[in-house]
Amino acid sequence: ATPRRLAAPSAPFTPIDGHQDIYNAYHDLFAVWGVAFEDRTSTPCQLALDIGLGCLKERVDAAQIRSFNRPVIVMFDGTFVTLSQIQGNLVTLIAGDRQFNVSTSEFNQRFDGLIHMFWRMPPAYLKPMVVSDQGAAVDWLVLQLSMIAGDSPPLQNGFVYDELMKSQVKAFQVTVGLEPSGVVDPITWI
Repeated sequence: ATPRRLAAPSAPFTPIDGHQDIYNAYHDLFAVWGVAFEDRTSTPCQLALDIGLGCLKERVDAAQIRSFNRPVIVMFDGTFVTLSQIQGNLVTLIAGDRQFNVSTSEFNQRFDGLIHMFWRMPPAYLKPMVVSDQGAAVDWLVLQLSMIAGDSPPLQNGFVYDELMKSQVKAFQVTVGLEPSGVVDPITWI
């Protein structure tokens, strides 16, 4: 008879001592963006708006975090930490002056899917873009789509988000693994 092999005990998770208050994690996130604020009374999202960033709270999977290629706040062990980078199979998390390194496998097992992040908004961004919208954000989208296609940027402005542009956005969304809705929301901008 073949002897039975016992399963190796699973390694314990890396202890993570993050922030109890998400506002402190937001200030770590600002630091990763290279910004610091002495103002601790304004909300982090208001401070972000002052420097042209938007706040986004979103449910995503671990693969999407890697594709964003920017720092995000996640929750581990009931505390908030800032994911500062993913390099190979190593995820670096920070909380104040503490740094924690976990494997991508451990991260994937512990990540609940909710992130908080900053993103650079296009000029005059107000809301997700839909057909018939116009303004500086639409002009910025036309510029971005022309650069993606390898075309010369348009010299004029005053574009309207129309069905043709929507189909270009859908094609782009497919190429980056997003649901092809044609709505230019923060995830599409990112």
